[in-house]
Amino acid sequence: AVKPNDYVLLFTIGQFDFNTAGITLANLENIGADPSVLVSKGPDEPYILYGRKGSGSGNSLLEIIAEAAPKDEQIIETPPFTSVVGSTGTGLLKSVQIGPASSWDRLTFDLAGLEVNDDYEIDIIGKTLAGNETILSTGIQIKETPLNFIDPLQYPYIHLQYHVLDTIDKTPVQLDKWLVNYTASPEGVISYLGNNKGNGLQIEVQEGDSLYTEFGFINITDKFFQNQLQVDYTVFNQSQRVSISKTFLIDAPEPNDTTKFKIAIGTKSLIGVNNLTVFVNNFIEPEQLFVNNTISLTNYLTVVKDETNPLLDVSFDGRYIYDGEIVSATPSVLIKILDENPLLLKTDTTGINLFLTRPCDGCTQERIGLSGIYQPAAEGKPFEINYKPNELENGVYTLTVQVEDASGNNAGSEPYTINFEVINEATVTNFYPYPNPFSTSVKFVFTLTGSEIPDGIKIQILTVSGRVVRTITQDEIGPIHIGNNQTDFAWNGRDEFGDQLANGVYLYKVTLRLNGEIVELRATAGDKGFKNGYGKMYLLR
Repeated sequence: AVKPNDYVLLFTIGQFDFNTAGITLANLENIGADPSVLVSKGPDEPYILYGRKGSGSGNSLLEIIAEAAPKDEQIIETPPFTSVVGSTGTGLLKSVQIGPASSWDRLTFDLAGLEVNDDYEIDIIGKTLAGNETILSTGIQIKETPLNFIDPLQYPYIHLQYHVLDTIDKTPVQLDKWLVNYTASPEGVISYLGNNKGNGLQIEVQEGDSLYTEFGFINITDKFFQNQLQVDYTVFNQSQRVSISKTFLIDAPEPNDTTKFKIAIGTKSLIGVNNLTVFVNNFIEPEQLFVNNTISLTNYLTVVKDETNPLLDVSFDGRYIYDGEIVSATPSVLIKILDENPLLLKTDTTGINLFLTRPCDGCTQERIGLSGIYQPAAEGKPFEINYKPNELENGVYTLTVQVEDASGNNAGSEPYTINFEVINEATVTNFYPYPNPFSTSVKFVFTLTGSEIPDGIKIQILTVSGRVVRTITQDEIGPIHIGNNQTDFAWNGRDEFGDQLANGVYLYKVTLRLNGEIVELRATAGDKGFKNGYGKMYLLR
């Protein structure tokens, strides 16, 4: 209330502490207080300040503190001052803020003690919601003046300013009363209605969960708002000291009615304790009061971090391989991130690293770009990467994969690493029965190389004299792939007619064709029992 350049005399009585009284020391410095003096003053020590508003720090006319100890028991006083008497021929009186108004009507006033040497006039000052003031009319002397020329949308508030002049007698004409008639603006009040986790004011949820908080904005007057109302809300994370602010519109409530609205808060990246502040109509459309338009929920939302590590699933051409196993020269590598948290879905490639090391001297890890080869996680479906390298050359490769879930949890402390071998030539090796000897049934294990699956596989079971007793076709063998195979088919030791064969040694002959050409046998150290397309098996019951 103190105007600039006004003189201020301030002094303490008894026990008094500026800090506990909530006084801003910068305001004292504005009157002229020296900050070093304020800092040195104890809580209950006496203090006198005589200054002028706006003079600035350290520019007081007088500042006195106790010098002797104990300082909080001293009496201090100012030097004797001469009384100053002053008079002036002009005066100014400014009204309190009037409004807000939805329409302005008229101004009426009365004066008392008007003399021949007195002069007076009234100004009307318009004030916007932002606090900017503009003089709208000056020199008003008519005791009843219409105000309908004022636009209430532009100037919802006004001040009256009374000027008086009497340079002869210096006895100003007194303002008996002044009155402004206007139609008041509507007034709204925000209220908390609860949330989808209950009605509590302190909620705990897992990271990734969503919280929907409902509020109501009540029009407690018989007046209408002009437009839709803007809602501003801020979520402040106390741990990270970051804020998320958003804005949306709601329908304005009609007189004596309520508009309900919900605020959805996604909890990803909001680990810890969060505050929620909501403001309806943040000084946009005039209201009688705005203090009722905001609500602050401190410590409202606690988000518990997801600390469960995801599972990494890597398959080649639809199967899991052993380290060093042979695969196709054009494999389809499917990488899945399996996360038990259904609330946080992995939707981007943050924290995902895929490397391929080629079989050459000095070759280093080659980073694989993920653009266009990944699918974000969806409800019931994991995050997937489908990596299909171009036709690979012969040699042993190393695939390295490291992933993290949407919460930043790694699948493991170390990256997943698998070695695999590529042999472009179409060959077959290690074709042997398992188990051998067998008693009830036997399957066949073999390794295929190349990039295409043979289209003609036949296994013939023969006696040692060369008579064919059973022929097994590719349809019976079942699906096969490049690399290590074990047939789904198990031979039960019976001939073509279903008769049980006698115990003893039997031969088996394997024929593989690809596009009409015979697939060559590739000799390895494990082929001692399988040569030139023939092998031995033993039937023992």
